[in-house]
Amino acid sequence: MEGDVSDCFGSFDHQIMLSRLAEKIQDNRFLRLMRNMLKAGYLEDWVWNATLSGVPQGGVVSPVMSNIYLHRLDEFVATVLIPEYTRGRIRKQDTEYARVRAARDRAHKRGDRVTARELRKQLRGMPSGDPRDPGFRRLHYVRYADDTLFGFTGPKAEAEEIKQRLTTFLRDDLKLELVREDVDHARPYRGGEIPRLRDHRAPQRPQGHPWPSQCQRRRQPAGAGVGDQNQESPLPVAR
Repeated sequence: MEGDVSDCFGSFDHQIMLSRLAEKIQDNRFLRLMRNMLKAGYLEDWVWNATLSGVPQGGVVSPVMSNIYLHRLDEFVATVLIPEYTRGRIRKQDTEYARVRAARDRAHKRGDRVTARELRKQLRGMPSGDPRDPGFRRLHYVRYADDTLFGFTGPKAEAEEIKQRLTTFLRDDLKLELVREDVDHARPYRGGEIPRLRDHRAPQRPQGHPWPSQCQRRRQPAGAGVGDQNQESPLPVAR
């Protein structure tokens, strides 16, 4: 589940922000300075306009203040949602996995190495725990600025319930609205190919071609590959 807060930096309630700061900071001069900064307003076509909500964007203090404001969301998820939607110590064993493993053990005992090897390969593509275990739940949460991401192990109905509780908390306690609320319910993995991330590793040396030296790279024309070393341009003549 992922969510994006609508106009996050421009929708922060000033009173909520100042009350959050006052919980940890007992310095009225600093709090007054922050209140004046939040309500300083802005100029548009040389006309002053009042700032009714939000924090000034583009300054170094804006990300800090947004994290202070959204820390209450982090506390709500960590102390309320995650404990309620965490259940069970481990998954119960998958019955199909247990059947194949027992067949592999029997093949080992009778010395049938070929069958044991094939069954061992089959086990590598199967979940050892039951993906649909009704007694197992896990909820994981991560936030970057105003983007939230939840990973939930459980039925889609409970995922929709989590989304609704999150929307209600943001609206009632932080006066924020979610602009995007996506719930993608993945199917339990039972083998097959797992999608891979794009490979960002360093390029590998082409087969049969050594890496060109620094001098060769300088002499190489634009667009020539590693193996196109026969298309070198002549060295510049020293003057």
